[in-house]
Amino acid sequence: PAPYLKSVDLTWSEALGDFARYEVYRSTTSGVTVGNDLVYASTDASDTSFTDTGLSIGATYYYKVFVYTSRDVATPSN
Repeated sequence: PAPYLKSVDLTWSEALGDFARYEVYRSTTSGVTVGNDLVYASTDASDTSFTDTGLSIGATYYYKVFVYTSRDVATPSN
């Protein structure tokens, strides 16, 4: 078994300004929303990477990083 074949490394730019947390969501279809699987969350603005493990070989996954402000307003990645 090769565990790295069942994982994906994600990185993003550090949030600037009013920051409360990151939330990373995953879906097997495009158009990821907060209604999909939450796979990572952090309240540290310098946490700008995540490795998602235990995935299925050959499957397609879509991810979106949401940056939340202290007012609980989310801005999604592209």
